[in-house]
Amino acid sequence: ACLNIGFTMMCEGDPEHRYVASCLTSALMLKACANASMILLYVYLGMVFPPACRCTAVAFCIAGGRIGSILAPIVYEEILTHYYRSSMYFGLCTFTSIFAMLII
Repeated sequence: ACLNIGFTMMCEGDPEHRYVASCLTSALMLKACANASMILLYVYLGMVFPPACRCTAVAFCIAGGRIGSILAPIVYEEILTHYYRSSMYFGLCTFTSIFAMLII
């Protein structure tokens, strides 16, 4: 996430589009890492909960992620509308991820 913030800030301040290839490459690498981590998360969630409530707990965790993916574009557009910078959104995502990681 921190790497993504750096590339986003670099691309925002680049009116001549010199770093388009770097930004595109980093975006694709981050997407691949996100997909790999979701696959690992689905496997890990199946093992961490006790068998009696495993299906309900995994479904609850997946539903929370789906709700987050629904709200993310709305939050992004609101931040972009009010502050005119997309880097604030990525900073919010970074701090939210760090907070969630500390809770776990």
